[in-house]
Amino acid sequence: MKFRCLQILFFLGFYLVNSGSAVAQKKTINASQKTKKFIIYNALLYGKTPDLTQYGFKQFFIFYEDDLVTKGINRSTGVEEGAPDLKKIKAAALKSKQDPNIPVCLDIESWTLDDAHVKNSLLKYMDVLNTFKRYNNLSKIGYYGVFPHPSPHKEYWYENEMRAGIIMKRWNETNNNVKEVGLNVNIFFPSFYTRNKDLKIWKKIVQEKVAKIKSIRKDAKIYGFVWPQYYSDDQPFNFIDQEQWKFQLETLYQYCDGIVIWSHYLGPNNKPIDFDYKMPWFQTTLQFINKYKIAK
Repeated sequence: MKFRCLQILFFLGFYLVNSGSAVAQKKTINASQKTKKFIIYNALLYGKTPDLTQYGFKQFFIFYEDDLVTKGINRSTGVEEGAPDLKKIKAAALKSKQDPNIPVCLDIESWTLDDAHVKNSLLKYMDVLNTFKRYNNLSKIGYYGVFPHPSPHKEYWYENEMRAGIIMKRWNETNNNVKEVGLNVNIFFPSFYTRNKDLKIWKKIVQEKVAKIKSIRKDAKIYGFVWPQYYSDDQPFNFIDQEQWKFQLETLYQYCDGIVIWSHYLGPNNKPIDFDYKMPWFQTTLQFINKYKIAK
């Protein structure tokens, strides 16, 4: 009987020790999930936007088309078209090289990637990238929305029967055509702007684009562009409600290494707008930053 009691006590003690270890391990896992390295970059264009680094936002270099190309008329087509401008690219590269810890986003959106123009456009994208790297090989550099290519608009076409057979096939072909860009950048900036209130569709777009990046670069660092307003003809620059914005932040925390919060300088009804600390989206973002200790 005494031996039996000792057996019971032994197994009870073993169970308690291991249960405690399991609980501690679970807490450690949960803690590690909440302290994932996740970066929020500030690319807001609202008037009077202050320095937000004290709240956990990081600085960000973004060079737009006017910073990188010279516009002119293509003699063969008669269409206005931008050409890489060596002096502008060099100036942008040297400016960003002064602080190589700040990532660089190149934003050129006028070069079309349809069958008739994709070869020429790819040459120009690579020309800008290689020239930039020649003068700044220290910074992390990527393109906004080139690879992966933006998803088809029009409600993302998810209700269209042609999506799987035709639309997505074309999207994949376009991405294959510009894969060289994806293989030569060292950071990715896909666009995750909001066109409607369908969160399931929006999340599926995130998953598709992240998967496309990972298909060619498993170790890729991905920082999605988000905008706290709708990008839609039906809702011109109206603000996204807090719950939807919260869902988007949580989703991108799961799939990305960080986000770039961008804005237009216009607010609802196409009127200029100034930054306000009381903006609901900003308050929701601060709660998100505090939850995951992003500012630490």
